[in-house]
Amino acid sequence: MSNIDSIEILQNSTYLKHILNLSNLFARTPLKMVENGDRDATTIHIQKLHINSKINELEKLNLCYTHLYWTKKKEGFSHVLDSTKGTDPNDISYGVVTRSSALGEDFKHNLLKNNEIIIGKYLGFPDCCSKFYQNHWSSKNFDLVWNQALNSEGLLEPLFVENRKIGLNKTIVGTPECVSFYRYWGPRLCFHIPCSFNCKESKKVALKHLEYLQLLTSKEFTSDYHQFFTQQSYWYSKNGVSITQNLYMKGTGIYPRSNDLLSIQFKAID
Repeated sequence: MSNIDSIEILQNSTYLKHILNLSNLFARTPLKMVENGDRDATTIHIQKLHINSKINELEKLNLCYTHLYWTKKKEGFSHVLDSTKGTDPNDISYGVVTRSSALGEDFKHNLLKNNEIIIGKYLGFPDCCSKFYQNHWSSKNFDLVWNQALNSEGLLEPLFVENRKIGLNKTIVGTPECVSFYRYWGPRLCFHIPCSFNCKESKKVALKHLEYLQLLTSKEFTSDYHQFFTQQSYWYSKNGVSITQNLYMKGTGIYPRSNDLLSIQFKAID
């Protein structure tokens, strides 16, 4: 769920709204891929109030829903969800959609054992990215943007003010399909966290999802969405706050607290 209230529009609000609307369409592509057999599974969130109708809807598509755990309803994007017992009609069932109940139960089994590599295979994620996630994700390190940057090709330099080091900057010329700066507000080309801004396997995954987006909209709109990620962008973080900025927007998010200023400058490969 995106949190668009944390976006400051710098220019062309109509264009930015267009991209956000396309990101909502793009969010439907994993389910379509499972339905067509191009992906084994996808995770979804269903409000308890609507769970029976949603399961019936999935069954009409010959798909199965396996409940994984309950979380509290939360407005906006969050990497970390609060667990609950599912007694409130507004509670959210986090579950997995598959083409067979056996596959769904196996997914749940591996999730409980934190087998990230197997879970990633079911979800169509590259092994390199699943390993990266497994190695770096934790309750304290709940957003991996800086880890991605450090794992990417590019120039890492110290930042100085009056001869005093205040942080680090990474300049990256990378693959637009791997940009995950905007996921707080919805736009993304990968549903996993790419292991770097240069990951070739993530690019393949993203392009497959773009093929499905074109089935849901037009070739021109799909191109608009893809092009959004090619523009130069900046990311900064200090004291538990992150800022993402490009030509059209400036967005604020939460990031693990660091005493140093962390900075990323991203430019897409020509």
